[in-house]
Amino acid sequence: MYYIKSIIKNQLMQKKHSKNISALVLLISLFTNFNLSASEIINCNSVECIQNAVSNAEAGDEIIIASGTYNFGLADKIPGAFGRAAYLHSNKSGNENTPIILRGEDPNNRPTIKGADYNDGYLFGLEGNYWIIKDIEFRTGSKGVILDNADYTQLENLEIHDVGEEALHFRHGTTNSSAIKCFIHDTGKNPDKTDFGEG
Repeated sequence: MYYIKSIIKNQLMQKKHSKNISALVLLISLFTNFNLSASEIINCNSVECIQNAVSNAEAGDEIIIASGTYNFGLADKIPGAFGRAAYLHSNKSGNENTPIILRGEDPNNRPTIKGADYNDGYLFGLEGNYWIIKDIEFRTGSKGVILDNADYTQLENLEIHDVGEEALHFRHGTTNSSAIKCFIHDTGKNPDKTDFGEG
């Protein structure tokens, strides 16, 4: 009789254990799906939207900018890398499977990010990893697109021009990043910074 009771007890414990494992698998699945759905497609057609979306981006987000010119004023400058001002700045990172994408809606009619002058103000300063930035025009800032320790970032089909100093700079340990089919021209426009003007 004791032997039969022991078998029944063991079977009941196995069923309970099996239910616990099933519940755990379900919770993991729900949590994983929740994280995947946290990434967003963010459509922007204003300076405020672009600035907020870039500053607060999360892995997997796709920020899509409608065609048009976005005139950033002096009041739109925000803190960037190393205490320098920027019109757009982010220290957020994507990852290998879910990069952060910032792109123009129409590659043949790229949106223009336009700064106020050639003085202090990077057009876009990035300190995060795993970004794809493409199909955008950047113009009129102290510097263009600056990558600081921004690994695994791909720049594609960008036009960067009319900047006071350098247009595109892979800087401070940036590795495994690339620039593809980018058109860079009219750099070094700041008359007070004649030693700067690299493409």
